[in-house]
Order: sequence, then C-alpha cells, then structure tokens
Amino acid sequence: METNIVEKESSTEIVIPDNFKKMITFHLSHDEIDKLIVESNSLDCSDSDGFSKSKKCRAISKSWRVKVESRRKYFNKMLSTYVNGVAKSYQDKINPIEQMLDKNIKEEEKKRADAKAEKVRVESERINKIKLSIQEIRDLSTNISMMEIEEIDLVVDELRSIFITDEFYQEFRHEAEGALSSSVAAIKQAKIEREKFNAEKEAQERQKKWLEDKRIEAEALAKKETEYLAEKNRKADEEKDRLNKEREEFEADKKRTADKLIEEENEKADKLKKERDDFEAEKILLAQEKIDFENQKNISDDVETKDEGVLITSDEKVEISKNTVTQENETAKVKFESDKKPIETETFVLKEISQFEENRPNDIEIIKCVAENFGVINDVALYWLMDMDTTKAAIDIGVSR
Repeated sequence: METNIVEKESSTEIVIPDNFKKMITFHLSHDEIDKLIVESNSLDCSDSDGFSKSKKCRAISKSWRVKVESRRKYFNKMLSTYVNGVAKSYQDKINPIEQMLDKNIKEEEKKRADAKAEKVRVESERINKIKLSIQEIRDLSTNISMMEIEEIDLVVDELRSIFITDEFYQEFRHEAEGALSSSVAAIKQAKIEREKFNAEKEAQERQKKWLEDKRIEAEALAKKETEYLAEKNRKADEEKDRLNKEREEFEADKKRTADKLIEEENEKADKLKKERDDFEAEKILLAQEKIDFENQKNISDDVETKDEGVLITSDEKVEISKNTVTQENETAKVKFESDKKPIETETFVLKEISQFEENRPNDIEIIKCVAENFGVINDVALYWLMDMDTTKAAIDIGVSR
C-alpha cells in the first residue's frame, strides 16, 4: 500500500528578518526532500529491491528528521517562532514520507513474517506427519509379545504393505527404513517366541489334562473300591447277621433238643422208676406167693428126697426160693441197665455240644484258620464261608442239626 505525500502550505505566514535568514540553515534543501518523496512514492516493498530501497529511504528521512530536529532545537533558542515555523514546514513534508515508508515496510515485514511462519508451519506439519508415520511403524511391534499368532500375522501383512518412498519421507527415509526393519525383526522374533510359548502351553495343557484324567480315573477307582468294600461289608454284615441268626436258631434248636432230651430222659426215668417199682412190687408179690406156695407145699409134703436120696427140709426149701428170687432180681436189674443206656448216650451228646459252644472260636479266627489252611487271603476265605451250603455240608458229614 502506497501513501502519497502532499506538500502543505503553512497557514501562518512567517516574516523573518533577512539577517536571521542568513544565519538559519538546516543543511537540507526542499529539492532533495522532493526527490526523496518522488523516489519513495515509486517504491514497491513487495519487491526485494524495492524493499531494500524503502529501508534506505526510510533511513535517509529519519536522519533528515533528526538533523532538522537538532537544528530546530538549536535555533529555537534564538528564534523559537521562526525556527519552529521553518522546522514545521520541513516536518510537515518529511513526516508523511517516514510514516508512509514505515507503514509499507512494516506491512511487508508482517507479510514476510507470516509467509515465513506459514512455511515453518507447513514444514513442521510435514515433519510431524513423517515422524508420526515412523512412530506408527515402530508401534506395530509394541506389545507384540502379548499377541496371538493370528494377530502377529496380521501385523506382518500390514508391515508388508508399507513402502518407504523418497517423495513422502524425503530426508527421513533412512530413519523410516530402520524403523521398518526393526519392527519386522521384532515381530519375527515375537512370532518365534509365541510359537514356542504356545507349544509349551499346549504341552502343559496336555500334561494338565493327563493329570486330570489320572485324577478322575483314581477317584473312579477309589469310588469303585469304596463301593466294592461297602458291598463286601454289606454282604459280610448280611452273612454275619445270617450266621448270628443261624447260631441263634441253632442255640434255640439245641436248647429245645436239650430240653426235649431232658424231658424225654425224665419221662423215661420216671417210666423206668415206675416199671422198676412195679417190677419190684410184682417180684415181691411173686416171691411172697411162691413162698406161700412152697410153705403150703411143705406142709402137705413133710419130706421129699433129692436125686441122691437126701431129704430136704422146709428150711432148705425156703432157702431155694430166696435164691430163685435173687436170680430173678439180677435179671431184672440187667434189663433195666440196658434200657437206661440210650438215655445216658443222649445226655453225653448234649454235654459235648454244650462244651463245644463254650470253647467255640470267634468268626475272625475261623476265617483266618480257613485262609491259612488253604493259603488264600481272608477275603477269599470269607467269600467261601459266605457261599457255602451249611445244610448240605452237615448232611454230607453226617451231622444232624
């Protein structure tokens, strides 16, 4: 923007004595100022040469202004009104020149500063864009150790799609290529480590699954063994209950048999005693009848002879009768003893059974005895005893129950 300087005429006419006019001089002519005005109006600050000349003209105008001001102050002491008027006439012409040039120069300086700032901004934006791209390349390998193989392959494909060109990266091409190479190497190493990690993890998972299968198998086996032991204990308890029941039944049968045998023995003893008493009574009666008969016979036959011809008196006849009765008593006694033997035999059997129960071993000793005798474990011996048919065995060995 250009500002034209218009010369203004002083509104106050200054009358200066001639002798003072010769004394006052500013060493500057209006012609020189007019030339500077013309030259300044013709300058264009947007052009480098014009900008330089504008600065030069501004410097000249400034020096003139300072010189005039200095002379003004000097002459002002002598002739303030005159000097001020003259100075003002100069200043009115000079100041617009300086102001116009200063304005143009400042506008151009601002324009150039803005252009430089824009250039710096554009350059900074270009550099930042390149550095951001390089950082993005570096970031592709960040946290790569936490990725799975599929994710790593995607990053590898993304790196393969990146092309380092001079047009974009310019002076940062080598840095971009280094970042790309580092990221590719880091990702390759990360993939190898991830594959190794996955292999170790799979091996651990297989080991863990194997251990879990073994644990489940052991638990199933333990459960099966527990169920088997529980079933075996249940059968053992059932067998024990059955044996206890059979023992109780046997004890009851034994008691009933013993009571019956005792009752029968008592009945037989009572019967024998009655028979013996009856027999004794009958025998005595017979003996008495015989004695009476013999006495009666002796009375009728006073004397009888023996085979040798010896006479038998009545006393001898009585003695013979007594001997006969004695023999008959002995015969009856033998018959009574023979009838008593079955009762004594049954009593002996009961006594043997009672003694057996008193000395009977416990169930565990019986099982251990069978196991040791046949060389098997206690469980097998118990199974044999539980599975045996005691009734048939008793019949086979001839034992009545």
